[in-house]
Amino acid sequence: MHRETHGEIVMSQDRERLDQLISKYLDNEATDEESAWLVARLGDSSADLDVMTDRLLIEAELLHLGAEGDLESREPARQPLWWRHPAWVSVAAAAALVMLVAGIMSLIATPDPEPFATWQSSPGSVISVTGGADEETHLSEGSTLRVSQGCAEVQLRDGVRCVVQAPSSLTLESEGRVLLKDGRARFHVEKQARGFTVMTPDLKVVDLGTEFGVDARGKDRGEVHVMTGLVEVTTRSGREATTRVSAGKAVAVALVGELEAIPFDAAPFLNELPGGIPAIRFPFDDREGDSFHGEGTIARRSGARFQLGGPHAPGVGDGRFGKALEFSGEHYIRSSWKGISGTQPRTVSFWVKIPSEVGTEPFPLVSWGQGRDPGAMSDFGIRLGGQGRIRIVSGRRWLEGGISIADGGWHHVAVIFGSYQRGSWPEAKLYIDSAEDRLIPGEPWRHEKASLDTFSTVIDHPWSVPVTLGRFGDDERTFLPELQGSIDELIIAEGVVTPKQVKALFENRLDESGLDLGR
Repeated sequence: MHRETHGEIVMSQDRERLDQLISKYLDNEATDEESAWLVARLGDSSADLDVMTDRLLIEAELLHLGAEGDLESREPARQPLWWRHPAWVSVAAAAALVMLVAGIMSLIATPDPEPFATWQSSPGSVISVTGGADEETHLSEGSTLRVSQGCAEVQLRDGVRCVVQAPSSLTLESEGRVLLKDGRARFHVEKQARGFTVMTPDLKVVDLGTEFGVDARGKDRGEVHVMTGLVEVTTRSGREATTRVSAGKAVAVALVGELEAIPFDAAPFLNELPGGIPAIRFPFDDREGDSFHGEGTIARRSGARFQLGGPHAPGVGDGRFGKALEFSGEHYIRSSWKGISGTQPRTVSFWVKIPSEVGTEPFPLVSWGQGRDPGAMSDFGIRLGGQGRIRIVSGRRWLEGGISIADGGWHHVAVIFGSYQRGSWPEAKLYIDSAEDRLIPGEPWRHEKASLDTFSTVIDHPWSVPVTLGRFGDDERTFLPELQGSIDELIIAEGVVTPKQVKALFENRLDESGLDLGR
């Protein structure tokens, strides 16, 4: 003799409740709460939905049979001819059944289709999306993601993940194919997405099961660095050369469409989103041999450092925080980092101390780029004007502040360059000790000066100089006397910060600056 277990009893009671609610629902006697419970139950259980369907079919058959009997008992004269036929009753019953099932199914939640791609960004990023994005974090086929500042991570539904760094433009052309029109990105391709293709203006890169970085910055250039696996690279102009590149190797576009091997370097291609705006910091406190190594996103991908030594190296003394570099009028120092290029937004922050007795000299402070061409704004620099005021300079033009800092004390300087429109300076701001200073444009009246249409910092020209402190110009030419004073806590960021974040830099609250400055 079988005894019902506790579990069987519970299941039986549950089924009885379900049957009761189905009956009440079909009789239009269920409350809103009971109806909601029933719909949720049917959505969670295909077996229960089958029970409901069976009940609906029974109800339809009963309706059909009852209608036949009703037709036979009624006087023919009182019924329209089309209503007397049992086939019509079957149709009506079936229609009622379809409507009832459709109503229930419309209430049962179904999962949304997987989006073509999704994206997220690092804090402080400036992103724009065009071309069919259906939600804020979704991308559709044909969408273009433009990263003006910071970084974005894109996850495609076919198993491809990429991290894109500003300034970049990425278009999702179709399933398994994207266009990196400009910028730098790292791609991780799952096995099921083998054959995934990245197009740039100069290259076609076909994945053969790998992780790789693509650099499409600038005109007539392109690089591919393979971290794991294998890719096939083809040039899109000139001779249309094709080669396969394996892990630990890299190629770049050369003359007339050829490909040449270059040193492999994975560091410039970020594998994950940074914690803030990419930046580099030189506190000048921890010296390793004759070098000061940088910190932050840019330092991690470039290994940037300032190296002491030689007849022009500055000294090291007490700084605003810890140690600082000291310049006595014959010293300058160059870093191994080329600086921020093109029209990319930037922030430069540092502490400086200028003796009051030399405050009328136009000392150079921070600079990089190509400054030999007077017809182009291809260099970028910050210097001290003739009255001890900060000047932002490019192409023999300048923007000058109104506050003199040549008083023998430490002052915090923050220079911000935002978006650029041809025919004018980029959106520029200057802060002295966290207070915004006004900027007035100036230009030499006797010498050639560059057009405002030409602003674009050039860092890859043979005459370009990397980030330099205390000197303007390259090793063959200089335009100003070397700095007399001290510099501490140099920070350069690939983007703009807010006034609140400038205040945080001034107060040395670096974790609130919005910049990724970690080691």
